[in-house]
Amino acid sequence: MRNVRGSVGIVGSVSGSNPSAVCPPIDRGNLIGFQDYPRRTRPQPRFIPEDVLDQLNRHRSALPTHWKRMLLIVQECGMRISELITLPYDCVIQDATGDAFLRSYQYKMKKEHTIPVSRDVANVIRAQQQEVAGQWGLRAR
Repeated sequence: MRNVRGSVGIVGSVSGSNPSAVCPPIDRGNLIGFQDYPRRTRPQPRFIPEDVLDQLNRHRSALPTHWKRMLLIVQECGMRISELITLPYDCVIQDATGDAFLRSYQYKMKKEHTIPVSRDVANVIRAQQQEVAGQWGLRAR
């Protein structure tokens, strides 16, 4: 404490009674500028580790049927779960050559998205549609 008091005493004697002689005037504008904020880091995609995917695929047979279907679609199409569960009933489109496409809405991007899918994925979606229609007494389209 003695050194601190001594320093203050020296500063006080140098500046006298005028505090602006030691301290520069304070700008009344922005005291903190944009350069003072830390840069924001962009979030990196979070991939499921390969060993977790292998373990999940090894035990796929233990899952209920509708989960197996969901897992296949998510893995094949790279969809988010929120996009998968909001797929419309008529989400599979076929072109004149018989190729299948999946139509979904990407809420994060706020746009409709159409991607090509394999025949296996298209058949799995149709099977789920038929199961839901039978379970709830709906007429299959």
